[in-house]
Amino acid sequence: MTTEDVMVSWLAETQRSVNLANDQNEANRQIGELEDVKTGLEDLIRDFHELAESASVARTLGWEGWVPGQAILQDFDKAAKELDPRPLNRLVTALGGAGRDIRSGLIAAWNEHSRRQLGDVHELLILAATLSEVDGVADLSQRLKRNLLDLARTHQSIPSVRSVTGLANAEALLAELEKSLQPAEVRSFLSSVAHGGAPMDLLSEEVVTWLRSHDALGSFKIVARSPMEETSD
Repeated sequence: MTTEDVMVSWLAETQRSVNLANDQNEANRQIGELEDVKTGLEDLIRDFHELAESASVARTLGWEGWVPGQAILQDFDKAAKELDPRPLNRLVTALGGAGRDIRSGLIAAWNEHSRRQLGDVHELLILAATLSEVDGVADLSQRLKRNLLDLARTHQSIPSVRSVTGLANAEALLAELEKSLQPAEVRSFLSSVAHGGAPMDLLSEEVVTWLRSHDALGSFKIVARSPMEETSD
């Protein structure tokens, strides 16, 4: 074997070693990417499992659901067939955005359903607080107030069986309370009181009779509005 042959053989072996090292580095890089994607997918699976449970509830409330776009479906297909991590990375990013959109849609659908069924929770809380010390309706008003406070906390959350049950309970309590606020003039008066004050013309004889029978005349007082308040109306 000549010196020239040895040199050629050494160069070939060196090139083979360099190629193997490059291949190993590339393999390690891709494995690292796949590990990162795997972690992201595990988080997404947990999120979508929670969203799927909520969606089954929201559909009963009229939510129309979510349909994946064509790009997501294509990347799903490519990620299942190819080793190239790019489709998988795009898929994880797209699913993360879709999850946020779905969550927002579920929360919006829940709040709309709650308002449609019960009305403004904040306003009802004021009314319940106003009646919480009135004889005959105090206990019911306090129960409604507690229920409404729990319900208000769900307005930033996706719907669940528990929140739907809480809404149904609030509806039942409100209906029971409204039966106690008869005649209609009483409801109008107390609703105005709860929203900052009732005009004198709502203090009818029937309202006074109801307040007296519930030992509630002392729970309210007449306050003159300031000129500034009158101007702002």
